[in-house]
Amino acid sequence: MSKKTKRRKKSDDGGDSNWLVSYADMMTLICCFFILMMAFANYDPVGFQKKVKQVSKHFNKDKYKSSETKMKILQEEISKHPTLKKVTKISVNDNELVVSFSGTTLFQESDYRLSSNTRLSLDALIDIIKTKNNNFRIVIEGHTSNIPVKKDAIRDSKWALSSARAATVADRFEYFGFKMDNIVPIGYGSTRPVLPNQDKFGFDIKENIILNNRVVLKVVESLDPDKAVKLGLGVYFEK
Repeated sequence: MSKKTKRRKKSDDGGDSNWLVSYADMMTLICCFFILMMAFANYDPVGFQKKVKQVSKHFNKDKYKSSETKMKILQEEISKHPTLKKVTKISVNDNELVVSFSGTTLFQESDYRLSSNTRLSLDALIDIIKTKNNNFRIVIEGHTSNIPVKKDAIRDSKWALSSARAATVADRFEYFGFKMDNIVPIGYGSTRPVLPNQDKFGFDIKENIILNNRVVLKVVESLDPDKAVKLGLGVYFEK
């Protein structure tokens, strides 16, 4: 057999089968991709959101540390205020600041209007938030107890009353220069009590009713739409 024939045989044995390796690698990657898609499938919205948050935190470690630090500093500032520390409950959860006012702090029973005194407390809080960043996103939740609203009240249902309270607080944030796009008022009515309104015998628990009549503010890091990265399935992460 000539040297030329040997060379050709050697080439035929190895070279033409190399594409199988690349093809196998590609099929493995595609298989892994679809396995991940199934793992992230939105069969369970709550579980899906947790997975999204975990992945986002993994790829944005420094950003999440920065957000948590900002919220902790803001929490300390509010806690130092002589009036606010007495009338609010403050915590930081998942990089968002949560400030809860009991119903009697801001609004009288069955009312959604701020008195001059309660307005001062709310304005003090808004001013502290604004000095840190007036581009924070603000979620405002209005809540009521399950006690019926007074018949002669201007807002004569729990849905209307809780929504009106949230909107009143939203107006103050807008008055202080916060953008409307960054403010979200929500009325939950009596659907999310923090404590039972009645005891096991059906008697009202006045202390709990006061706590359930509340307004909750959630301060969240501002979102720059130019820095949002879409990863598919309608999921956006921040850079």
